[in-house]
Amino acid sequence: MPQFRHRNVAKLLFMHMLGYPTHFGQLECLKLIASPHFPEKRIGYLGLMLLLSEEADVLMLATNSLKNDLNHANEFIVGLALCTIGNLATPDMSRDLATEVDKHLRSGSPYLRKKVSPTRCFAPPAPFVLTARAGSHIYLYFLGRPRSPWPAA
Repeated sequence: MPQFRHRNVAKLLFMHMLGYPTHFGQLECLKLIASPHFPEKRIGYLGLMLLLSEEADVLMLATNSLKNDLNHANEFIVGLALCTIGNLATPDMSRDLATEVDKHLRSGSPYLRKKVSPTRCFAPPAPFVLTARAGSHIYLYFLGRPRSPWPAA
């Protein structure tokens, strides 16, 4: 039943934490993300971050939902989308969503600017550098893999 979908996905995430295979719930997470209600979106994005990897083909389907949520009027829904991009962004997704993410970097909301920071630090490799000006400071964001501070053994 659709009204219990977010509860069922929450139970599925608990099963995932116990170590059981839960790859069959990926499309249910996408259905929750497409929902207009915040509690369902929250569980959907959490499931997307936990159940999917960067190599999953289902992740390409999520790009359109992420783009819609980045342009949403509710800043908390935008924050969910920004957290998901920071955790799961592929080079193609970073290239497609870079303009929407940059728009929130210049946002008047401190909440959204805080959510954009991890998105810029941990985004996967892409062949371009983004520049943002905040006050008198200029920030350069290279969309590359974070490097380990420890030398390779």
